[in-house]
Amino acid sequence: MFAVANRCIKAVGNESKSMKTLLTPDAQQQAAQRFAPLAQELRTHVDTNAAAHYLNRRPQTLRGWHCHGVFPTDGLRPLVLNGRLAWSIPAIKAAMGITS
Repeated sequence: MFAVANRCIKAVGNESKSMKTLLTPDAQQQAAQRFAPLAQELRTHVDTNAAAHYLNRRPQTLRGWHCHGVFPTDGLRPLVLNGRLAWSIPAIKAAMGITS
């Protein structure tokens, strides 16, 4: 258990120091082809990769938030289903300030 906590701290610490949360233009273009626009998303929850795309963060950042229980907004907590994280679309929209 302690080793897992150390890995989470190390991963989150490296992410915040380097500030490499924004994607390169090529990566943004590839991601745009894989993910539907947020306004057209029909699912109620999405996986970590999709949530990271919509929030303009790396997936590891979202995993770090979950690992430490620290989220930008309280409503952005994911569901854990069979060990996988499911992020709520309404919570993502609320975190981004989108009302619909």
